[in-house]
Amino acid sequence: MYFPKTTWTRLFLAVAVVQCVSAVLLETYVLLTVEDNLAPEAYQVTAGHTVPMYASLFLFGFVYELLLFWDSLRLTSMIQVVGLCIYNLLLTVYAIFQPRQIHDALGRLEVSFAMGERPILDPDSHVWQDIKPALIALIGVLAVCTAAMCFIAYRLHAEFAWLVYKVIHADIGMRRRVFTLEINVALIKFNFFFMLGFLIQNIVKMSDPSDPEFGMTIGGTAFVQFVAVAGVLFARSENKIGTAVVLFIDFGGVLYLVYKLIKLLKEPDAYMLTIFDCITLFMLTCTIFTTILCFFNYDKGLKTYGQAKNKDLHSRNPSENPILLQHTAYGVRPFLPHRMTID
Repeated sequence: MYFPKTTWTRLFLAVAVVQCVSAVLLETYVLLTVEDNLAPEAYQVTAGHTVPMYASLFLFGFVYELLLFWDSLRLTSMIQVVGLCIYNLLLTVYAIFQPRQIHDALGRLEVSFAMGERPILDPDSHVWQDIKPALIALIGVLAVCTAAMCFIAYRLHAEFAWLVYKVIHADIGMRRRVFTLEINVALIKFNFFFMLGFLIQNIVKMSDPSDPEFGMTIGGTAFVQFVAVAGVLFARSENKIGTAVVLFIDFGGVLYLVYKLIKLLKEPDAYMLTIFDCITLFMLTCTIFTTILCFFNYDKGLKTYGQAKNKDLHSRNPSENPILLQHTAYGVRPFLPHRMTID
């Protein structure tokens, strides 16, 4: 099992752990505080789904992000490290919108009555005053951690660039193909979060379990996980048939997101979910594009690169690293030792 060996990799993972623990605790506090003050009929109205929807997205997002932090360090993937900084920035922006959305939802719940007798949320419960500090603190934690991640990512660039150079050296063609592959794999991993997060929000938003779309959406969460794992494996093993199948499924995902986007545009209170749909659609389109590029790069040395990089890239002693330039498909002749002479 991989453990960070350098100062900057340890700091990068430490920031991720601190952020994950802090954010999960704050979001859990918000969810439990609101749930304790809601009437059982809250889920029968749209506003009753707002807090669970945000909580489900953030709880899943932070735990998954922590796994990606460990994975990016294990693979020494600078592309994935940069992607994590952008990913964290998007979560920060989403957290900035969260207080207003929750405040508006709580206001609607205070004027909604269960059985026409009592309010779904008691106006005297002061729930908003209780959870507002936690929501503001969450924004602060994310902002500080995002800044720290970006600084550490800058310091990691040189470290990771050298490790990759030891595998592919100065072969410009191979570097371009490796760059495309790593972008594709990173996009698959990030798109997994956005697609699954979109499905989870849809499940929370639905109030009728008997709706056929409810069961299909739950089944889709498992299917998305399978497609993401298959996409990464097929890309790294250069499996053309498997990649073609994944591309076909991805095009189906694009059609589904477009269909949901058209429906969401007709719902006045779903603009945050609409934005999430647009981001997911953009990510999936980029994933399809890079997957096609990788497909045309198959059988040109990427598999050899992947096998080489999986060996001990993290070794500080070059003699312990069996990766040699001539082992790559497009390597050049090894440099021969020579002595300069002056005639």
